[in-house]
Amino acid sequence: GSHRWVLCLEKNQLLYPHNCPLVDEMLGFQRVGKKLEAASNKHDDTVMSTAFAIAVSSLAKESKNPFSDLILGGK
Repeated sequence: GSHRWVLCLEKNQLLYPHNCPLVDEMLGFQRVGKKLEAASNKHDDTVMSTAFAIAVSSLAKESKNPFSDLILGGK
């Protein structure tokens, strides 16, 4: 799940500007049942944008896609 995002960040596979809110948003991101969403009074715009970008990137086509097990907005 989201621990793979952290691993990608640690391995510099996902680069972002220093002042980007991605890490702060990830820390406020949570699983509620099968749905991933921001905690109460938190934002997830950057997390969701990044997930969508990765879904259409070359990372999504790799056999060892670190994001393949994420279900965003699941029901």
